[in-house]
Amino acid sequence: MAMRPAPLEHAPGSWVRRAAVTGVFAALALLSAWVGAGGFSVYDMETWIHDAPLVGQCAAASTSDCAGVSKFPVAYLANSALLQGADPEQSHARMTGFNLFVLLLPVFAVLGLNGWRRGLAPAIVYLGAIALTPLPMFYLGSGALEVQAGVVIGMFIGLLGMGLRGTAPLTRGRAALLVLTGAWSVLYKDTVVLSVGLSVLAVAGVWKTRQRARADVASAQHRAVARRALIAAGAGVAVGLCVVFGYNLLRYHSLLPLAYLEEARQTQPSWGTSARFLVGSVFSPNGGVLVFWTLGLAAAFVGWRVLGLRADRGTLAIAVLAALISLIGFARWWAPFGWSSWGNRLMIQPMLAVLVAGLLALRPVSTAGDRRMAWVVLALAPTLLWSAYYVSLPYLAARADLIGETMWPAQQCERMKQAMQEPASQQLGLSFWRSDTYYSCAAERMLYVPRP
Repeated sequence: MAMRPAPLEHAPGSWVRRAAVTGVFAALALLSAWVGAGGFSVYDMETWIHDAPLVGQCAAASTSDCAGVSKFPVAYLANSALLQGADPEQSHARMTGFNLFVLLLPVFAVLGLNGWRRGLAPAIVYLGAIALTPLPMFYLGSGALEVQAGVVIGMFIGLLGMGLRGTAPLTRGRAALLVLTGAWSVLYKDTVVLSVGLSVLAVAGVWKTRQRARADVASAQHRAVARRALIAAGAGVAVGLCVVFGYNLLRYHSLLPLAYLEEARQTQPSWGTSARFLVGSVFSPNGGVLVFWTLGLAAAFVGWRVLGLRADRGTLAIAVLAALISLIGFARWWAPFGWSSWGNRLMIQPMLAVLVAGLLALRPVSTAGDRRMAWVVLALAPTLLWSAYYVSLPYLAARADLIGETMWPAQQCERMKQAMQEPASQQLGLSFWRSDTYYSCAAERMLYVPRP
């Protein structure tokens, strides 16, 4: 059986339709870039910015215990090296530039793999969809690396999913990207091995079951492509894990990330509290997944559908399952939204990965399902309106003021702010983040409705 053409080949849709969609999303991307320019959110950068010189000193002195090196993964070390020798203003500019460069990598990949004519319109839809999230206003000009991680992991999932499908040849370029993104993903999140690995196993199991039910046996050619994709992905992940283990050995004399494990041991919430964190992470009006991401994701998938494209369902299932696993894992962390941030910062990585994986796994589709898509959008209308309101807030008020109000919205959080200055609370150390004082503030934050 002959291999099918590349995913974007012969995508239907008139040039007028494509031009209209491309123009709208291009305008959104340009407007967001113009309005969102300026300003910088430090987030964790003050913690990891000196890691590069400290690690250099640690490596040179074999007896050193690497005191002062942050707990963050090895990808943060690379960003730290990028900022050395720069003053604060230059550091902010470099971080913003590098975040933007990584955000554009899927665009370069789609254009390189499919050509300008077929790849440009869906790539512009991706950029316009990003503009309909809080990312341009809060996370491109920032010291948070969740955007970088989301892009790289999303590229890995998209390339792996399409490779496992075996419907297009695994060219050298695709194989090289699989190895590169597999290794790079692990440098941001070593837990990606678990979340993506379990998701791949689950989706592959469903594929096998359906094949048996339909008495459909994949061709030897398809199996060979899928096998090569797994080998390339596994090789990349193995290289990344070797780097991660080496970095942990240097810092902790252990293969494990001991700083994270110790923090988790002292701060991990009960299962009941984690269940409340899980619900809040999804439904919170103060930046839960639904209000943070519904508008941008819906715009992307509708825009691609208007172009006559849709994301491969199997690949999308891998990304969504990985996001669900991450959501549950973050609910077991003491700060499920991340500390001092706009919205659920920790879920930026898995949700952005869904968007990026969708872009890299686009396939042509008929317009017969347009009516069904319209009904889905109509059903999502209340959530879309709420998400649009949330995304618009930083364009209506000062960003710093908005973050301050979401961090300390009312009485319980003001009480916690005062308690954090008291000697008794300081003596608790990390255990403070398991106290009723903190949990009351966390609940107050999740219930808070931000306003301009």
